[in-house]
Amino acid sequence: MLFDRRPAQDFAVMTSEEVLSERLPVTRVFHFASGGWMYVSGHEDDDSEPLWVHYRHVEELDPTLTTLALRKGRYAMRWQIDTPWFVYGPLSDERVDVLLYDGTIDTQHADLEG
Repeated sequence: MLFDRRPAQDFAVMTSEEVLSERLPVTRVFHFASGGWMYVSGHEDDDSEPLWVHYRHVEELDPTLTTLALRKGRYAMRWQIDTPWFVYGPLSDERVDVLLYDGTIDTQHADLEG
């Protein structure tokens, strides 16, 4: 079933000011093992604060997100809005935190350009 691989329209998801206000494309999607979702551009400022919104607001900005279905514990990246998604995982929330902190995910994303 897809309902657990894509948030419901009124489900609260994490995103960034860069995605919502600056309208940068979503290039990274995380479906945490704990059930939460995060949609970011990969160009967030270091001091960027996470924002919680209903999924429908993120989807309205980028309707291509409806093509992505992720199981819990996985994340997906694409180079830009018109390129394919690459899915990674499954991973624990703690492991994803480490990969975000140590720059591994940034390196994986940079490798997609090639």
